[in-house]
Amino acid sequence: MKDITAVDFTAYYKNAEEAAERQYNTHMKQFFKKYAPANSGLTIMDFACGWGRISNVIKDNYAKIILCDISKKAIEHCKERFANDNRFEFVVNKIDEIPLESNSVDFVFSWDSMVNFNYRLLDMSIFEINRILKNNGYAFIHHSNYRGAFAAQGLTCSENYEENKMGRACTSYVDMRIIAKHYNMKIVEQKLQDWGNGENFIRHVDCITILQKISESKPHLDEVLFKSGYITKPRILGEKMLDMSSSKEDSVSINILGCCVSRDIFNLKCGINYTVKGYVQRNCPLDIFDEIANSYKISDLDVEDIVEHNFNKRSLCTLFNGTGSKKLLENKGKWIIIDSFYSGCGCFELTFPDRSCKYIQTDWGTVLKKLVTKLDNGIKCNFIDGNENFLLKIDKFTNFIKNNWGNNVILLDLPRTNQYLATNGTVQIKSTSYIESINAADELCKLLLERLDCHYVRMPHPLYGDSYNSYDVQAVHYIKEAYQYLKEAVDIIVNGVDVYKKLDLNYIKYSQIFHEIALGTRLSERNTIQIIKRIIASKDVVNYPKCVQLCNQLILQGSVDALYLLSVVYRDGLGVNKDIDFAIELMEKAYSQYNDYGNALIDLLWNRTDTESCNKIIRIASQLLDCGNAGVFSRFGRMYRDGKSVEKNIDLSIEYFYKAKSKDLSWSIELFDVMWNANRSEYDSQLKNAISELADKGNPDAMVRRGRMYRYGRGEIKDFEKALFWIKKAADMKKNYVSEYNELKTLTVTIK
Repeated sequence: MKDITAVDFTAYYKNAEEAAERQYNTHMKQFFKKYAPANSGLTIMDFACGWGRISNVIKDNYAKIILCDISKKAIEHCKERFANDNRFEFVVNKIDEIPLESNSVDFVFSWDSMVNFNYRLLDMSIFEINRILKNNGYAFIHHSNYRGAFAAQGLTCSENYEENKMGRACTSYVDMRIIAKHYNMKIVEQKLQDWGNGENFIRHVDCITILQKISESKPHLDEVLFKSGYITKPRILGEKMLDMSSSKEDSVSINILGCCVSRDIFNLKCGINYTVKGYVQRNCPLDIFDEIANSYKISDLDVEDIVEHNFNKRSLCTLFNGTGSKKLLENKGKWIIIDSFYSGCGCFELTFPDRSCKYIQTDWGTVLKKLVTKLDNGIKCNFIDGNENFLLKIDKFTNFIKNNWGNNVILLDLPRTNQYLATNGTVQIKSTSYIESINAADELCKLLLERLDCHYVRMPHPLYGDSYNSYDVQAVHYIKEAYQYLKEAVDIIVNGVDVYKKLDLNYIKYSQIFHEIALGTRLSERNTIQIIKRIIASKDVVNYPKCVQLCNQLILQGSVDALYLLSVVYRDGLGVNKDIDFAIELMEKAYSQYNDYGNALIDLLWNRTDTESCNKIIRIASQLLDCGNAGVFSRFGRMYRDGKSVEKNIDLSIEYFYKAKSKDLSWSIELFDVMWNANRSEYDSQLKNAISELADKGNPDAMVRRGRMYRYGRGEIKDFEKALFWIKKAADMKKNYVSEYNELKTLTVTIK
């Protein structure tokens, strides 16, 4: 973003001069009459005044007008223009300071300038405006609502206003409410405003906000954070943002009321540790109370063929039955996370045969209709306007939250995005417009912020989805960096030290990261990691050099996963000379930052026979065991099986492989093989227990082992027909077992 003090607005000022009187009469006069009546002896300030065109229109109405702008050239022009009028005073402000006494101005207005201000500049400006206003004084602020309107015409929303249509900043009317809340100012009224004509028309792209100072401003900025729009200290992009050492608890208990994003941010292994208690998904926050009559309630059996997975079945039952509030209180945490996603979904009215009804706001509209059809008990499901849902339930919901969590409430604004990173890393744009959903989510945030003393976290832009998200390309399945941003924001709030300042710094940091991803100067980590994995898995030899290039770039960005993958590249010689020593060095670096890579490091060291490597294996395995790593059970199983770094002990090997199997069924194979190769009767009796579950799930390696049990009469009575049955199933799925099947088939015919 350019230094705003260096921008030449001369051409704009000349064009805008002609429209000044018309714009004042159309958009401003009605507010000035109410909050700054003429001839009442008021001292007013024209903030970001430019050449003072609006002040020229109203100059006869006020005793004193202060013209304030960051541009020295603009103020020099104003001094010449109003040289013979002693009602005017002229000041040049800094980004973070207006050089006026506190409590010295009755009314501040800003027209068609703050529409360029991003969130941080708005925040800093309102802080100073609040300081200089007299108690009960008013401010008229014309600012951007571009973030609330950008999807209407398939526009992008960049943190750099110059990249947005009409030069609007990526902010919304809700942002102004958050800033006002920071400084204990009152939102008197807000009016969304259209701008432009013809092809350049955007509905509700701007907002006029009337603020009132109701007390002394809260101390907030204790240092200069910005210089010409950029932070100067204490952060350098890429360095660790947060020090969570002051956290008072090892684990913080939380409840979640929202979508998968609010849940998945707590899967990130960084910062504060959390224990997720009650979690209600697929429910708009306002829909968690409408419990229906017992005679109409459903259970998991009713939704057996409606949705897959037990969690989704429980979520659908909670949604339909209206028992979300009970679920939260049954497992109540210290904090609650609420997000806005489902408030932007369709709203449905369920009408029951007893004439009772309830509203459900969800993205499961099709699922609901399918369920009602299946139940066939007279319940009707119709789509309705969701705004009615807000108004009916907002007070009941906010009282419930206040009574149970007080101000330990975090509201996450999770907008839909129609931009996403494709599987090749390029930016793609879906034609879908989410303007109605975004506006509905903003409306819920506004209503909650008016009623709750909660913390609010807004998402930086430009925001992208990710084709490699663990689900699919949906409007809210973001790139990994979005989850990191949200996790750090929650950590800041829970930590409770310099919350507002650190939230602002976090927002700035990730705004720049998102912008770099948009420009292609930074790689999005998960998307790029999956591209590398795909090249390796598909044995795409031509693109092996690309793996090295992408890994190196991610490592420079601080990616631990890239260290692991580059180790794999050198371990296997993929486009480079095989170098086990360097692979081990890279894996050790990965393990030093993320202990889950300890198992991979053990595997790399496994074929080493020197004492140092053996000692490393036992040390790493013991560390992983101490921290509860599930994968290390299998490594201990191998160690005792082979006598590697420990004395050989088949009983202990089997014990550890059983523990590994309890965490991951795929370890059934090695458990079976240890017992099979030991060839002892006490182990043969356990073979079926070791392998049958995985075989029944259709794993070919497990099925062939099941067949061998029948072939050789170990753990089962010898039965060639059953052996053929299992081995044929394995051979149908895996060519490796075809010869074994043909051999057994021939042997069976010979015996007959």
